[in-house]
Amino acid sequence: MKTISELRRSLNFIPHEINSQVKYFAENVKIDFDVYLPTKQMNLQRDFVWNIEQKRELIWSILMNRNIPRMAMMNILPIKTNIDGVYQIIDGKQRLSAMIDFYQNKYTLLIDNKEY
Repeated sequence: MKTISELRRSLNFIPHEINSQVKYFAENVKIDFDVYLPTKQMNLQRDFVWNIEQKRELIWSILMNRNIPRMAMMNILPIKTNIDGVYQIIDGKQRLSAMIDFYQNKYTLLIDNKEY
């Protein structure tokens, strides 16, 4: 694994730019992670199943500029269009929740055996 010093030299990233979209979802929108399909009488996606290591690997992948598959969501607007809707997550529940949890300091990254 690369050290933080190696990352700073090899990656041209500004942390506040990387998390700006995650910040928007974490602070400004209502998210429905458990989209229910009444015709099938089941939820569209599985429960939250990623462990802490899988979540950390996703954050590392983002920092390393690896390709992360796109997520799919629908913004369900209420009848009154001046009110914000709810984002229903169609694909990407584990990824989006891991990014939001990291943004909200619910877990850390291990770098050179130190937590950040």
